[in-house]
Amino acid sequence: MSRDRHNRSRGDNCHLLYAPKRKDGLRTSLGAIRRLFLHFDAILEDMLDQSCEYDLVVPMPSGHAISRQYGQRFANRYRCSMEVGLFNNISKARARELLEQSNLSSSDKRSVAKQLAEDDGIFSLKDIPTGFREHFPPLTLQAELFPAGCRRFLLVDDLLSTGTKLQAAQRQILKVVPGAQVDAACLLSRV
Repeated sequence: MSRDRHNRSRGDNCHLLYAPKRKDGLRTSLGAIRRLFLHFDAILEDMLDQSCEYDLVVPMPSGHAISRQYGQRFANRYRCSMEVGLFNNISKARARELLEQSNLSSSDKRSVAKQLAEDDGIFSLKDIPTGFREHFPPLTLQAELFPAGCRRFLLVDDLLSTGTKLQAAQRQILKVVPGAQVDAACLLSRV
């Protein structure tokens, strides 16, 4: 893996995950990725709670297919459905609205606003310093896709940084299905 010299460091900086995604100037070879995935099923099996069963696996939204691929392996293992698109990231325009409504100081708002001013694309928590992420519920639930009868959910994400995205997803599921079992699995962690 290598990093472009002039690219500044920000966000979670999970080099192992960002290199395959070619994010933040990081890159790796296809051969290195293949070697990692040779052991993926063994890693997955070690992570699985053999006593649990799930009705639905829900990969968190991502600009890359890693979460969906990871989620599909869990869905296959637990012999349950997977619902891609149950959650969407909020837009940068919505994040700017939330920033204005927040109780952050003016200087903190200016600092965060710089991260949100680049374009009007999809909002990413990675763009926000970790100390400010609590002010941005990063997801919206697509209620029309919510499957009836599900009570046990496994949320799947590629990277656990602060847990903000997973906690937001859990809260939204519990609003729709009070008392639901909502667990999470993450491929990598910044710790």
